[in-house]
Amino acid sequence: MPRELKKRGRRGEEKKRKLEEEEEAHQDFAQPKRQRTEDGVDAAAEQQDFVGLGQDGAYTNGDYQDGEGHGPPVEQVFFGMLDEEEQEYFKRADEMLEMNNFADAEERALFLANVYREANGKELKIANSQSCSRLMERLIQLSTPAQLKTLFQKFSGNFMHLFQHRFASHCCEKLFIQAAPVVTEELLHPPKPEDQTTADGDVYVSMENLFLFTLGEMEGNVGFLMTDRFASHTLRVLLLVLAGEPLSDSTNKSLMQSKRKEHVTVNGSSADKEDTTTKDKEDRRPVPKSFTEALEKLMTASVSGLDTTSLRALATHQLGNPALQLLIRLELTQFGKSKAKDENSIFRTLLPDDPITPECDSASFINGLLFDPIGSHLIECIIEHAPGKMFKSLYRGLLKDRMASLARNEIACYVVCKVLERLSKDDLLEAHEQICPQIPSLLERNRFAVIKTLIARCAVREIDSQAIAVQLSEAYNGPEGFDIVKLLKPDTDEPAVNGNAVPEGMPAHIAEERANPHTIKLQGSLLAQCMILVPGALSALILESLAALPPTTLQKMASDTIICRTLQAAMTSHNASIISRRKLIQQFFGHIGEMALDSKASHVVDAIWEGTHGLAFIRERIAEELNENEAALRDNPCGRAVWKNWKMDLYKRRRGEWIKQSKIKASNDGFQSFSEMRHGQQQAANAQQAQAAGGEKKSAIQLARERHAANKARSQQAREKHVAGGSSGRPSGSSNSSRHASGANALTNEQLLNSIQELIIPFIRSADEDAAIKHTGHGLAIEGQGPRTALVEHHPPQKLVSLFDVQLPEASQGKTGLLEIVEKLLKYSVNTWDQGFMDKLYASTNAVGVVSELLLAVLNTNLHVYQVSPALTIVEKTTSKALAKLFGFDGPHGGGISQPGGSASNATSIAIARNTLHPETKTDGINGRRFTLFTSAHGHYSLEKAAQMFGFGSSAVIGVAVDKQGRMLPSALDEAVQKSKDAGEVPFYVNATAGTTVLGSYDPITAIADVCQKHKLWLHIDGSWGGPVIFSSAQKHKLAGIERADSIGVTPHKMLSVPMTCSFLLGKDMRQFQKAMTLPAGYLFHSNEDEDASIADTTANPTSAEPKPEAEIWDLADLTPQCGRRGDALKLALSWIYYGSSGFESSIDSAFSAASTLASLVSSHQKFTLVSENPPPCWQVCFYYNKQDGSPEKNSKITESIARSLIPRGFMVDYAPGEEGKFFRVVVNPATRKGTLEGLIKAIEEVGQELKV
Repeated sequence: MPRELKKRGRRGEEKKRKLEEEEEAHQDFAQPKRQRTEDGVDAAAEQQDFVGLGQDGAYTNGDYQDGEGHGPPVEQVFFGMLDEEEQEYFKRADEMLEMNNFADAEERALFLANVYREANGKELKIANSQSCSRLMERLIQLSTPAQLKTLFQKFSGNFMHLFQHRFASHCCEKLFIQAAPVVTEELLHPPKPEDQTTADGDVYVSMENLFLFTLGEMEGNVGFLMTDRFASHTLRVLLLVLAGEPLSDSTNKSLMQSKRKEHVTVNGSSADKEDTTTKDKEDRRPVPKSFTEALEKLMTASVSGLDTTSLRALATHQLGNPALQLLIRLELTQFGKSKAKDENSIFRTLLPDDPITPECDSASFINGLLFDPIGSHLIECIIEHAPGKMFKSLYRGLLKDRMASLARNEIACYVVCKVLERLSKDDLLEAHEQICPQIPSLLERNRFAVIKTLIARCAVREIDSQAIAVQLSEAYNGPEGFDIVKLLKPDTDEPAVNGNAVPEGMPAHIAEERANPHTIKLQGSLLAQCMILVPGALSALILESLAALPPTTLQKMASDTIICRTLQAAMTSHNASIISRRKLIQQFFGHIGEMALDSKASHVVDAIWEGTHGLAFIRERIAEELNENEAALRDNPCGRAVWKNWKMDLYKRRRGEWIKQSKIKASNDGFQSFSEMRHGQQQAANAQQAQAAGGEKKSAIQLARERHAANKARSQQAREKHVAGGSSGRPSGSSNSSRHASGANALTNEQLLNSIQELIIPFIRSADEDAAIKHTGHGLAIEGQGPRTALVEHHPPQKLVSLFDVQLPEASQGKTGLLEIVEKLLKYSVNTWDQGFMDKLYASTNAVGVVSELLLAVLNTNLHVYQVSPALTIVEKTTSKALAKLFGFDGPHGGGISQPGGSASNATSIAIARNTLHPETKTDGINGRRFTLFTSAHGHYSLEKAAQMFGFGSSAVIGVAVDKQGRMLPSALDEAVQKSKDAGEVPFYVNATAGTTVLGSYDPITAIADVCQKHKLWLHIDGSWGGPVIFSSAQKHKLAGIERADSIGVTPHKMLSVPMTCSFLLGKDMRQFQKAMTLPAGYLFHSNEDEDASIADTTANPTSAEPKPEAEIWDLADLTPQCGRRGDALKLALSWIYYGSSGFESSIDSAFSAASTLASLVSSHQKFTLVSENPPPCWQVCFYYNKQDGSPEKNSKITESIARSLIPRGFMVDYAPGEEGKFFRVVVNPATRKGTLEGLIKAIEEVGQELKV
C-alpha cells in the first residue's frame, strides 16, 4: 500500500535528492560555516573571525587560492547519507532535545539511550548531515563520560576529515569541550582497577588517550589546519584543551569560534549555556603531563618549516591570525616568558630583533599591523604577553610618542588599550597627559574603549583623574554644565540603520558600532558606570548630573534596557554621598509604583533599597508608595519581585518591625552634626564596652537620649564655670577669670558657629530652590515687608534704616542679640548665591571660600612680618609665584604680593613704576614736573583716583582712543605719548586692560608693549577682571604678549569664585618692588640674614645701601603700602588645591559658554539689540531693549526702569552709558544656567510690556 500524502515518482525524486546531497557533501569543505538565518540567505562571510583582505594566499569568501601550502592534504571522504525515515526520526529527536520538555532527568536519560541506540553506526553520517548535525551537538552536550568516549571512538580515524567538514567540525569542537573536564576528573580521581573493564568486556580507554590518539591523526597536517576555514577553529579548541586553559574565558571564546556562530543549546539545561556554564570550563584545569608534551609538539609542528617572512604572512590572514595569536600566548604563558629568547620559538621567529628599535625590521612589521583590521589583533596579543623588558623597548621605541594619534584611529585604539593596561605609573601619567586633550575628539569618533581603559588604569595606579573629568565635562557640556543626556542618549530608540557604509576589511565589532546607534548608547552607559566607580571628580560628574535631571527624563532612563544599569550603579555606588543619593531618589517620588511594574525600571527600584542607606525616612516613603500600589504589583511578575525584595509583606503586617529593621540598616547618621558624631562615636565605644561586659545592648533612641543629656550637662557645666570665673560678657581683670574665659572659648565658638550655620545654610539653600523656577522669569516669592525673592528684599535707604535698625548697646545682648541682627542682615542683604545676581563683576563664592574665610578669622593674624604669620607667608609667596609663572614671569625673581583689591593693585603699580624709573621721587617728590600716565578710554577709574592721591592730579591720566570693540589703539597711544613728550611732560606709565569693565575688551598687549619699549615706559596690565583666563587653554590667547609687561594686576575674587577680597600684584622682578617700596621701620622689620627674614634697609639713609638681590623677602609688608595685611592668598591657594588648574579652566569656559548663550538669545529676539560681540570677549553681555533710534534719553529711561523692576522678580542686572543712551550690562558666572538666561529675557519682555515701553 502506498503511504499517505506521498506523491508518485518518489523513488526517482529520492535518487535525485541523494545525488544532489552527495555532490554537496563533496563540496562542503569549500562552503561557509552553518548559520541559521531568518531570511534564508547564506551568511557565510559573516561566520569568519575577520573579513578577508583578498590578498594572495588568503581565503576570500571561502574559496581556496592558489599558492604553496594551501588546499586539503587528503581527498574529502563521503560517509554516506541518512535515508528519509532516519532523517525524520533524528529531526524529531533534535526538536525534543531542544525543547527539553521531559518529566525528569531519568526520562531524558532513557530517551537519550534510545537515540544513541538508533544512531549506532550512523554517527559519522549524522555529524556530516546538514539537517541532523545539530542533533549530534545536543547529544554531546547531554552525554555522560562513557557516551562521550563512545563517540570519540566512533570518530577515531576520521578526525582529519571531520575537522574540515562544514558541519562535522562543529561536532568535533563540542566533543572536545565536553570531554576536557572528563580528563581532569580522571586525573584527579583515577578509576580503580576493577572499574577499568566494561560490562561488555571491552578494554578501558582513558579520555586522555583518546585525545592523544586524535593528535596522532593530525601529524603532518597541523600547518594546513591553521588556515583551513573549518578546521582552524577546531584546532584552536584542541590547543586550549591541551593547555588546560579556561574554555569560557571571553578571550579564549573569541579565538575558538566566530562571533556570529550559531549556538546549539538545550532549553533549560544546565549542561550547556553558551558552552560556558559548568565550573570545569570556567577555571584553569589540571592536565596530564602528556598533554603538555603534546602541546609543545603540536605547536612546533604548526610552524615547522616557516621562516620569519612566512610566519608574518599569517599575521594578516583571517584564519591564520587568531591561530598565531593563540600559539604565541600559549608559548609565553605555558612555557615561560624566557621562551621569547629561544631562537627557535614562535615569538622569536616572528620578532627576531632584540631590542626592538624604530629602525629595525620588526618595527616596520609592527607599524604595518597597527592599522590593519586583522593584524592589529596580533599586536594586541604581543603587547599583552611580551616579556616586560621587550614591552618597554617596544613601547618607548615605537608607541610612546604616538599614543594620542593611535587612540584616535578606529583600529589602533584597541592596541592603545592593551598598552595602557601594561604601563607603569610614570609611563601611564605621560600617556594620560597625551590622551586627555584628545578626549573630546575620541568621543566624537566613539572611541569609548580608550577612555574607559584610561580611567580604569588611572584608578588602579592612583593617578588623579581630574583632567579626564574636565575633558569629559567639556565634551558633554550643556547649559547646566556636564550633560549626562548627551552621554547616555536616552532618546536613541530607532532601529539599526542598514545603509551605513562600512569600509572594506573592517572588523565586525567596528562595523556594528557604525551601523547600530544602540551600540554607541551601550558604550556611553558603560563609560558612565566606569566613571561612577572612580572616587572624586569623575563620579561626581555623573552623580550630580543625574540628580539635576528632570523626573521625566530619569523615568525614561529607568525604563531603558541599557541606561537603567547606570542608574542602578549610581544608587549603589560607594562614591555617592547621602546628599547626592537623596536628590536622585527624590526625583522618582510619585512614580515608584509604575516603575516597579516595568521589567527594566523595577531593577532601579530594587537598587533604591541599597541607595537609601543612611536615608531611613526616604526608604519608608518609598515603601509607602509601593504599598499604595499593592494590587498592581501582585498582578505583575516584576512587581512581585520588587514587593519581595522590599520585604513589603513585613511592612504591611508588622510595620513597626519593618521600620526597626530598616533603620538598623539605613540609619540617619549621615545627618548628624560634627559634635553629635564625635559624641556618638564615644557613646558607641562605651556601649560596646558595656556589651562586652555583659550589659544589655542599647537601642538607637536610647543612645540619642544619652547624647542629648550629655550635651546638656556639658553646656550647664560650662555656664557654671563661666559664672564662677566672674565673666559677665566683658573681659575680667583677674588672671583666674581670664583662664576660665579662655577655657570656654572652644565651647562658645562651637555653639555660636552651630547657631550661625542654622541661619546661613537656609540662606544659601534658598538660592538653590529659587534656581529651579528662574526660567519662568520670576523667582520664588517670599513673605516680607515688600516684594521679596531669594535674591533680596530691596528697599530705599530711608525705609531700610527703619526696618534694619542697628543698635550698638551699652549692655551685652549676648548670643540672642547677635543672632537677631544676623538674621536681619541676611534678610535684607543681596543673596549673591542666587542665579539672578548678574549685576557686578563677581558672584557668590563656594564652600571652599567659606572655609578659607573661617580659617583666616580663626588665625586672625597680620601678614606684615614673617614672625607672626609664618605659615600664611609661605602660602602667599608660593601662591603668588605660581600665579606669576602662569603669566610668563618665571624668572628667579618673579613673584607677586597680595593686595586689598584691584584698585589697590593699580595704585601700587604706579608708585613702584615711578620710584623705579625715577628713583629720586621716592624721597624728593615730583618737584614740579608733570608726570603723565596713559590708559584706555574704557579703562578703570582707579587710575584717576591714584593720580589724585600721588599728587599728579586726575588730568595727568590721559585716555587713549579705542576701536569699535573697545580696545586701545596702539597707534593712538604712540601719538599721545609723543605729544606729551613734546609738551615737556614726563610720560612714565601705560596701563593696558585685560577685560574692560563694560564691554570686557582685551587691549592688544603685544603692540602696546612695542610702544612702551620704544618710549621706555612702564607697562602695567590691569587684569583684575579678565586676567584669570590664563587658566583656560581656549581663552588665554587673549593675553598674548603679557609676559612683556612689568607688572600685572589679577583679582581672583572676580572670575575664580574666591571670596572678596583677593587680589594680587605680580611682578617680573620683585627686587624692584622691594627697592621701590621699602622704608626704615626698625620697630617692625628686624632683618636677620641668618634667618633670611627680610632684606629691608633700616638705616637712616635708605638709599645708601642696595638690597641684596639674592636674598628672599619674607616680611611682606616691605613690598606694599599697607602695613595691616590679611592673608587673602589663602583663599586662592585652598581653592586651587581643591579644584586644580583644570577645575578653574572648566569653570571659566563654562561662564564663557553662558555668555555666548545669552548673546545668542538676545540676537534671536526682535526687540533686543546686541551691543557686545557674539561671542562676547568676556563674561558681560551688553544690549538694548526696544531701542529707540536717535533718542538716547528715552533708551536710558527704558533701561533704568526695567532694571529697577527686575529686582522684585529676582533678577539684578546693571547698565552703563553708551552713545545712544544707557544699555543693559549683564554679567554671567560659572554657575549661570541656561534656564536663568531664558528667564531673564522673558522677564525683560514682560516688564517692558508692563511699563509700556
